[in-house]
Amino acid sequence: MVGHFAGPGPGRPTQSGPILVEVARRQVWLVNPDNNSLTTIDADSLNLVREIPICQTPTSLALDNLDQLWVSCRVEDNLKVVSAADGSLIKTIPLAAINFLHPATGYRLHTKGAGLDS
Repeated sequence: MVGHFAGPGPGRPTQSGPILVEVARRQVWLVNPDNNSLTTIDADSLNLVREIPICQTPTSLALDNLDQLWVSCRVEDNLKVVSAADGSLIKTIPLAAINFLHPATGYRLHTKGAGLDS
């Protein structure tokens, strides 16, 4: 799906969460909590590269050194890991399976069964 981003209107997201600029690909990634989607825009032309249905109420995103986007999903209480190259879903990690507290408390990060061990 390629097109020019025309801004708010019928069927278009009206808000976005944190914005991530991917310098190497010259792309801007946005979460759209009101549209339950993840959007990529070309940073130079401002054309819409893709919009991906991701989860209910995505709230933030981050890019790791493996070229994967991590999207937090508030309503579903999980993380979605997405390929930055093509937007495909790599895995879903339920947050209920992750138990951790601040390192100063003495608790360890527990990831067993959360899909983070691989």
